[in-house]
Amino acid sequence: MLIFLDVDGVLNYHLRKRPFTDYPGNLARTCVGWLYYIINRTDAKIVISSSWRSLYDVEGFKKSMISEFKESAIETHISSKILDSIVGVTINGRKDLPMTRQDEVDHWMKVNDYKGNFAILDDHIILFDENNPDLFITWREEGLNEMVAHSVIYHLERQ
Repeated sequence: MLIFLDVDGVLNYHLRKRPFTDYPGNLARTCVGWLYYIINRTDAKIVISSSWRSLYDVEGFKKSMISEFKESAIETHISSKILDSIVGVTINGRKDLPMTRQDEVDHWMKVNDYKGNFAILDDHIILFDENNPDLFITWREEGLNEMVAHSVIYHLERQ
């Protein structure tokens, strides 16, 4: 099982201490907690589809997240589980090729020959096919919440 993960608007939201457009932004402990809950329940791995991937490769992203987790007072067992779950990043279509984020996810799945269950967590519906059944949209003012987390778990477990 995979989760294609956006960060801004999913693990943080624009009401945090820093402006929403800052890179990287503060993480919301409740949102990170819901991601941890999903991973614990499903053993899903994470592929980063966030625009943050344009700043880092996988290892650079993990290092950046370590400092974000510390700054946001995320417990070590939670941050370690999430970091250990990250297995890749999607291609940066805005940099490398003219692609939507949907195209980037499809490209990652094709290149990695992935045919298993997956869910996409993002706050920008316009970056995806509007009828994508694997897409779970968060509200950028709240981020990942209980309702979305349970919907993702149900989606991953039923396939």
